[in-house]
Amino acid sequence: MAVLLLTGTLLIVVYIIKRVTRPIHQLARAMDQVITEEFTVKLPVESDDEIGYLSQTFNQMSEELRNYFEKVVKSVETEQEMKYGLLISQIDPHFCCNTLNTIKYLAKQGKMKDVEIVAIALSNILRDRLRVKNFQIYDTVAQETEMVKKYLTIQEYHYGSDVNVHWQIEEEVKKLKIPKNIIQPLVENALVHGLSDEEDGSIQGELTIQVKKTDALYIRVTDDGCGMDRRQVEEIMRGTVRVRQSGHGIGIDNIKERLDILYGEQAGFSIHSELGKGTEMEIVIRRGLED
Repeated sequence: MAVLLLTGTLLIVVYIIKRVTRPIHQLARAMDQVITEEFTVKLPVESDDEIGYLSQTFNQMSEELRNYFEKVVKSVETEQEMKYGLLISQIDPHFCCNTLNTIKYLAKQGKMKDVEIVAIALSNILRDRLRVKNFQIYDTVAQETEMVKKYLTIQEYHYGSDVNVHWQIEEEVKKLKIPKNIIQPLVENALVHGLSDEEDGSIQGELTIQVKKTDALYIRVTDDGCGMDRRQVEEIMRGTVRVRQSGHGIGIDNIKERLDILYGEQAGFSIHSELGKGTEMEIVIRRGLED
């Protein structure tokens, strides 16, 4: 009887100890999870004693931390969204002014069909550039290509059709999403600063636009224009270009800043150029590519 009584007492003591220590172990594990920012963890409240009160307090604290964390993240995201939206919506005033002058010239010539074509192209570009209501950071490669084609249509009416454009867009990348308005500034720089004649302002030459994917996504815009020396390339890459009357370097700075916001070190921009032999501008994106 004594042995049975002792055994029963030990079992009761073990049960009581486990009942007390189990919630404490659960609380310790839950705290470890919260430390790793896993705020969704909840403790079961199995009693109305001090342990139960402690569990309730922990659940409340975890919920408040989760709400605060979400608020901070949303605040940072909102700030980044506003900054990025402003970068996307930047419009080169010289481009708009030149396009309006082209429309005015065509109207004076009575070329109303051409006026309609250029006006619609400009309208589509402006709507796309200012489409930040729903904060659309990305567009597909196919959508970006269409916007570049509209831009080239306008430039063809403004400068003439002496530029041969070669498209090298792999079919499998057309559905991939890339940052909005990331190709057009490269094309604009190639036309205005690579293929333009400094004396009469005419633009002529070969322009190649390539998008392909291997170990990363590569966006390249190449021209066979005047090219640049190493000092000019370094100034553009450092953002220290002095002459910006026609937007030189502004589009490049914009691209570099947006790539840094979205991808950090997982994206890069480079320029390869040689005087008299042309320029290649390349964007490399190593992550975040989704259909």
